[in-house]
Amino acid sequence: MPIAQIIVSEPLVPVVRQRADALTAEVVRILTADLFASPDLVQVVLTSAIAPAFGKDVLCQVFHRATDARTSQVRADAAKALRLALERLTGGSVRVRLMALEPAIIAASDTQGTL
Repeated sequence: MPIAQIIVSEPLVPVVRQRADALTAEVVRILTADLFASPDLVQVVLTSAIAPAFGKDVLCQVFHRATDARTSQVRADAAKALRLALERLTGGSVRVRLMALEPAIIAASDTQGTL
């Protein structure tokens, strides 16, 4: 289920557009390796802010199911890996937040047969 929403400041849009495939692949790699997610359940969305951001150039929010395997240390390591990857691939300043959601509060519906 991990859903990564990555919002980039308007000045970084050209760089992110150019590196979108590499950026997406790296985020998927980190979420599958570090958070033990199944690749077919990962969602990565790259969006741009309509103006320069107040705060960091890039905001990465990851919502995921809380599990015993995803300890606070595992999540901290994943957040750091995401920050380092986004800094490298965007050249901007980065803020990463991981939010663990209890499975009982999640309702979901997906189109079948698509990633």
